[in-house]
Amino acid sequence: MSERSPRDIALLTTSYPRFDDDPSGHFVEAHAHELSRAGHRVTVLAMGSPASERGSGDPALEVRWLGGEGVFGWPGASARLAEAPWRAAFALGPAARAALAATSFDEVVAHWIVPSAFPIAWLAGRTGVEVWAHGADVRLLGRAPRLARTVVARLLATRARFVFVARPLLEALGEVVGPSLRAALEAASTVRPAPIEVPERASLVDPRPASERASPYVVWVGRMVRDKRPAVAARAATAAGVRLVMIGDGPEAPSARGPVAVKGRLPRRDALAWIAHASALVCTSEVEGAPTVVREARALGVPVVTTPCGDVDATAAADPGVIVVRSEAALAAWLGQLATTSG
Repeated sequence: MSERSPRDIALLTTSYPRFDDDPSGHFVEAHAHELSRAGHRVTVLAMGSPASERGSGDPALEVRWLGGEGVFGWPGASARLAEAPWRAAFALGPAARAALAATSFDEVVAHWIVPSAFPIAWLAGRTGVEVWAHGADVRLLGRAPRLARTVVARLLATRARFVFVARPLLEALGEVVGPSLRAALEAASTVRPAPIEVPERASLVDPRPASERASPYVVWVGRMVRDKRPAVAARAATAAGVRLVMIGDGPEAPSARGPVAVKGRLPRRDALAWIAHASALVCTSEVEGAPTVVREARALGVPVVTTPCGDVDATAAADPGVIVVRSEAALAAWLGQLATTSG
């Protein structure tokens, strides 16, 4: 975003916290706060509706909810539309309101290439929109190369500036759009992890009963879907005899048995408390950019063991607290060593 004098900025997003400690969209909220601290006046144009009244705590930050909760909300527009495509009708009104509102600001930031930057910001007729790509949008475009080429070409024609949260996402989209657009996309892009805000570790109370606090555990956090591979974490922990606390929900939730405990979807602060007091965070996803949960764990001083995904190899090269393992067997072996050390 521009380093010029204070600007009126519209931050357009399909994911934003709907209640205090909502785990959805918290990195978008962190970005809004970052822009506000830089002296800009920020208005978040958020798809969906709040679950409760919540203020931003920042007089320079306003949130306008535009409706469309039938399609925008947990577990995300892509999942909701895949389940029931007719829900797209709920997006038309909010998209039109967002496009109209975006015309009145000095600058527009759109989180997710689709559907925030295209078609919503594009329909507003704005030039120089800052487009943030997080991963789900790149994967969606990767499954539809013709759509990807159309979207990228039209955004580049409006002098859009792209921010990818991880280098592999830029490379993946470049492969999809082909050589004719790849160079232009590279020239218009930067790579930068999304901002995150994590409370001080000392403020996060151990969520376990006092009688269990001497026993070590590892934690897995995420949406329990096939690409996140929660079953891999559960099998590795079981093989290693390590207590594994799993936080999240979804169709691929493992059974809670043996050393595996499934807590379900928790408020963000509760999830962070489980991370903060763990011996390690386990990440088994195949489809990430810059995994937010990995960055949160490291911000809390918690070691991470992860299978390859997104930018974790580059992260591990710079941070000895991140260990990359290449197989389920290697993950189980690492957890077994952790159990021996902790014991």
